[in-house]
Amino acid sequence: MQSNVQYRGYQIARAGLCWEATPLNPVDADLTLIANDLPEIQSYIDVLWASIESPLQIPEWIKGWLYTPTTSRIKPGLQKAVAAAKVTAIHIPTELAEISIVSSVRAVRSMIAKSAIGAYITDTHGVITYANEAADDFIGRRTLVGEDMWNPSWRLWDTEGQGTLAHDCATGRSYRARKPIRDTRLVAERPDRSWGLFNPVPSLMRSKTGAFLGMVNVMAPLAEGRH
Repeated sequence: MQSNVQYRGYQIARAGLCWEATPLNPVDADLTLIANDLPEIQSYIDVLWASIESPLQIPEWIKGWLYTPTTSRIKPGLQKAVAAAKVTAIHIPTELAEISIVSSVRAVRSMIAKSAIGAYITDTHGVITYANEAADDFIGRRTLVGEDMWNPSWRLWDTEGQGTLAHDCATGRSYRARKPIRDTRLVAERPDRSWGLFNPVPSLMRSKTGAFLGMVNVMAPLAEGRH
């Protein structure tokens, strides 16, 4: 396992039992932006830990230095805006909502490429390998294929206005549980400060022999707004 790597403008290095993420351009770094990048850095670090072949368990107190929420991750006004928004649920085609046993990941990609509903695919580590055009339109940015993990949104919030870490979204939770978890609504904030309320509909892809192939998440839109 590498102990010193670069990822999205940060130098990530081992520091004792922990990891340190240092911006490559510290003079120009904005602490708020760094705080908002931490979930993605943590997801990447999770992959580094997962690359250890031995059954090593990482204590939560070691991870806590990245998991601790900060005030910059709370938007009190967002809760009111989301609560006041008119929610319009859309029908999700069965072939998107009930993905399970698949012939190949390529076949699933071809299917969601034609969908007007945002959807994306992750590999077996949670790294996004494909996102359709509707997903990029919904999140207001181009998905960084091969870099973004769990969810490609610029920033994620729950309906209470609390920042949600990427690995704690429905896709990440489903990945850890190895079963679809569809009990939540999330808010995707876009770079232009608009937002979209959506219902995550994750599915686990398995081959006919039962091998885990990765995940598909459908971002079913419910409401739009701006703050």
